[in-house]
Amino acid sequence: MKAVATVLLCACLPLVALADQPATQKVSEGQVMEVEHYNYGMDLDVERVISIKRNAASGSCGVAPVDMVYEDSSGKQHDVEYLTVGTGCGNG
Repeated sequence: MKAVATVLLCACLPLVALADQPATQKVSEGQVMEVEHYNYGMDLDVERVISIKRNAASGSCGVAPVDMVYEDSSGKQHDVEYLTVGTGCGNG
């Protein structure tokens, strides 16, 4: 399962990553989670993907942030934000 989640994550990760941006905090289900900004080459311990939420701008043609909440192998939840290409790009 970990390998499948890792392959899925790698397939979704953008070519352009957020660089040197401070982490922010988000309240989810009554708990405060620190939002990590993905940088290319980060080692993520993804055991189970809980949710993937695209920003409203992801329907446009361009780079847009995606928020992924996942559980690591010790059961701790993490929130990571990464950039991906929007889904609204036409074929010309």
